[in-house]
Amino acid sequence: MKKKTLFNSNDEIDLINLTKIIWDHKLKFLLIVAISFIIGQIYSFKKHDNYLNSLTMDLSNTNELTQLRQITELIGNDGKLPTNQIVLDEFIDELKDYQEFLLSIKNSKKIEGYSSKISVKDQEEELSNYAKLFHIIEPKINEKKYIINFIWDDPYEAKKILKNTFDLTSKNLKKKYHERLSNELEFKKKITIHNDNERLIYLYEQSAIARELGIEDNQVDFVNQSTDIAYYLRGYKAIEKEIELIKNRNYENLKFKEQELDNFKNLGIEFVKINLFTVEAKPLKKTTMIFAISILLGLIVGIFFIFIYNLIQIDNSLKKNKQKV
Repeated sequence: MKKKTLFNSNDEIDLINLTKIIWDHKLKFLLIVAISFIIGQIYSFKKHDNYLNSLTMDLSNTNELTQLRQITELIGNDGKLPTNQIVLDEFIDELKDYQEFLLSIKNSKKIEGYSSKISVKDQEEELSNYAKLFHIIEPKINEKKYIINFIWDDPYEAKKILKNTFDLTSKNLKKKYHERLSNELEFKKKITIHNDNERLIYLYEQSAIARELGIEDNQVDFVNQSTDIAYYLRGYKAIEKEIELIKNRNYENLKFKEQELDNFKNLGIEFVKINLFTVEAKPLKKTTMIFAISILLGLIVGIFFIFIYNLIQIDNSLKKNKQKV
């Protein structure tokens, strides 16, 4: 009986014979493809399924800054009121240090269960690796939208982590603004008190001169007075009354600003509006591709196996023929 070979007389692969050989061994061929497909399914099942969670942050949503502008104007910041763009840029800068994000994922179910089994140092290293899953994409030229990409295995938990991250960022940014305004108010308060103290020293000197010269009441013609007129000519009565008023000042204006600043500290300000319902979760695991590759590998391995199997059969047949001769 003539054996089927994969090659014709010109040492080229004979596709007709190849097809016939595969058909003759179709059960072995299908078994190999099936095994490859099952291996692909097992791999796909065990492979961790991650999702790319994308969220857009638009500058046009940052309009709830009235309280910040009001308190900034009240404290007095030389007209440098925070614009939407400035606040958004500072929000992004605060987000880029990853502190709020790492704190949010630290309390997630996946990290919480894992971190309890390792040391604090290893926890920090592990968390720093998770920072690579959080990306901030800068807006393109002439655009104002930032895109936040976050890779996580649970889309629902990813939304919670993003919300906690943005809430913590807003909280910390408000804290920075509060500290900045508090420092500015404290500086203005010191300047005001310093100016009053210098004024008191000057008035004490002018009062002493007026008493020495016996000038009790005002000697100045206010209609024709000039700025060069000595202050002691107003008389020590008026000067000492001014001293008394300055010493009894309670700085109600500064106290009012301090109270307003405390009220601002307790306000819940949303610096950037985020709509978590717009988060897009795209699976990163390519299940269809895995199945396609597993089938393709099964076909290749099956053909290769039958090719080798056929060669072995031909070789065994030749050896038997030689032995008979």
